[in-house]
Amino acid sequence: MRAIPSSLIIIGSAYSMDGGSIYLEMEEPDEVKHTLHLPQHSIPANFRPGVTPGALVFDHEVLPVRGPEEASLIQALREATYPTVGARDDKGERLAPPDQRLVVGDDLKRFVTAIDEGPTAASRELVRQIIAFVESPAFVEVARRHGRLP
Repeated sequence: MRAIPSSLIIIGSAYSMDGGSIYLEMEEPDEVKHTLHLPQHSIPANFRPGVTPGALVFDHEVLPVRGPEEASLIQALREATYPTVGARDDKGERLAPPDQRLVVGDDLKRFVTAIDEGPTAASRELVRQIIAFVESPAFVEVARRHGRLP
């Protein structure tokens, strides 16, 4: 596995409605690109072959649980920067106004609220969710349940 860069710029993010998979597109200051995928772990019917539920997948490689690469990645995410985003396009699709939404799940509610603040806020919320999950006991339990820890 290659070393985790200490400096990352978050250039794109996505939250999948499959149960909560999160995707990040990142780059180093010298424009070397990286990806991070945290596959959902909540809905077994949505598990996909070859995708480890709840694993940190950096550049298509599953990081060892509680290993040095995981620690380096979490530190880099804490210190990540976000590019300045231009004005919002008023012609694009919008979410329904907050009082007209039915959103189930606190993590999704926080993400949808962040979307209202713009793409940088939405990316920051997804990074926050990744860090919170990885640092939680649930992350270790999911790893055990799926055979990544004894």
